[in-house]
Amino acid sequence: MGPEDSWELSLMICVRNSESHSMCMDFSPSTDLAVLRLKQHISIWSISALKELRFFASHSIGWDCALTWLAISANGRLIVSAYADGTFMRWDAENGEPVGVIVKAHLHPVSCLAVGKDGSTFVTGSGDGS
Repeated sequence: MGPEDSWELSLMICVRNSESHSMCMDFSPSTDLAVLRLKQHISIWSISALKELRFFASHSIGWDCALTWLAISANGRLIVSAYADGTFMRWDAENGEPVGVIVKAHLHPVSCLAVGKDGSTFVTGSGDGS
């Protein structure tokens, strides 16, 4: 594995409350940004200002499947969201618009997700073994 194949360590925190609602967040290692999953919504925050910058619903594009995982690129420009039906979607973090199309990657729910240092490479994992 060479330097071009390296990955940033991503800190993902998940919290579940008494009503079984979960909130997950991922931090961009090179910026001041964090991305949070609040039910079916994606929220982008400035960490230093403790302020929400953008808020959008993943079902705004007609996709109404449970959001299972989120990751943000090191440069803070790309968000990747993953879903219970084995799909993932890329989003422009600046405007909350989809980048490309929904991709079916797995037969089971996506259970993990990582974005490479370059911001354009990412991997997903699932219990289906793929």
